[in-house]
Amino acid sequence: MRCLVRDAERSDALPDDPRLEIVEGSLDADDDVFAALDGIDTVVHVAHIRFAPALIDIMTETGRQYRLISISSTRLFSRFVTTLREVVREGEEAICQAPPSIRWTILRPSMVFGGTEDNNIERIARFLRRCRLFPIFGSGQNLVQPTFVWDLVDAIEKCLENPRAEERCYTLAGPEPMTYRDMVRAIARAAGLPTPVFVRLPLKPSVFAAQVLSWVWDGLPAEAVQRFDEDRSFLTTPAERDLGFHPTPFEEALERKFRDNA
Repeated sequence: MRCLVRDAERSDALPDDPRLEIVEGSLDADDDVFAALDGIDTVVHVAHIRFAPALIDIMTETGRQYRLISISSTRLFSRFVTTLREVVREGEEAICQAPPSIRWTILRPSMVFGGTEDNNIERIARFLRRCRLFPIFGSGQNLVQPTFVWDLVDAIEKCLENPRAEERCYTLAGPEPMTYRDMVRAIARAAGLPTPVFVRLPLKPSVFAAQVLSWVWDGLPAEAVQRFDEDRSFLTTPAERDLGFHPTPFEEALERKFRDNA
């Protein structure tokens, strides 16, 4: 197995195994991608799907046969037309239009969590460790359905083993949707923290404020605030049928996350 990493100094997170080759490079540099693909017939693309169009061009140019598993996002289904949503759409379109030499599968996980550096659950847990008061935009009754990272890994492995998954797109999510408030409460319980006290912020003024702040600070994207006004719950029936996808219950996944990270 060969891993193309942007910063070799951060490869400490990868297993120390003689079968694993670390190659430093950037998906923005064609020469780096060509070198990483040398002798490779299977590609698991876990970087942002915005790199997919260039990756498909390079894979096509080599003239070789590939099996490609690419990680996309349920952001594609957002009703809000944003630059990020369109980038996801364009990335998926490039993959779906790939030549027959590239046998592809697209996986669309919802909010992915697990490990010590995820940008979702871990960020909430860090905030709760500092402050019991937790701000939410709107009512906090919008639905979310996070995906445990090990369920995503399992789905990738199943795709590699199952020809039926070729030229298909699969949505992945947790076993059942929950309100954003309930998710935050569950995170606090799993992390051994006090029950949070929610501070409700009006949604529309918060979106406007985030848009203004985005001119000088990108710490709170306006889109992230805006999405508190839509449910992010998904059907995973095709993945269950073709990949045997059976997501881990949220409370159990949280217990594993915080136990493994202790």
